[in-house]
Amino acid sequence: AWVDRVDDLSGLAEGRWRSDVDPIKPLLAEIGRMYAPLLLANEAALKVGDTEFTVNIDGADWSQNAFPYHGKCLQWLREEFASLTAAEKFEALDMLNGTGCERLFDKGI
Repeated sequence: AWVDRVDDLSGLAEGRWRSDVDPIKPLLAEIGRMYAPLLLANEAALKVGDTEFTVNIDGADWSQNAFPYHGKCLQWLREEFASLTAAEKFEALDMLNGTGCERLFDKGI
C-alpha cells in the first residue's frame, strides 16, 4: 500500500513532501517503533563493552549480540544529520516528530 501511495506522488509539492499528506510518515513510525529502540540499545551495549543486550520492542523483549555494524549505521545517520543546515535539521525533525525516529538524533540537536 505504501509503494502504491508513493508511486502516485500526489503528495509532492514544490519538490518536497507535504506534511499534511506525507506518505512516508507511517513508514518512519514503524522504523521508530521497531528499529530505533534496537539501534539505541545496541549503541548503549557497545559503549560499555557488553557483548549482548536485551531491549523491549513493541511490548516484547528482544535479545541479541551487540553488533558493531549497527553502531556504525547509527553513527553515519547522525553524521548526515549533523551535516544539514539549521533549516534542514528543523525540516527533518518536523517530519520525524512523533515517529520515534527523532530519538536517534536527540544528542545531535
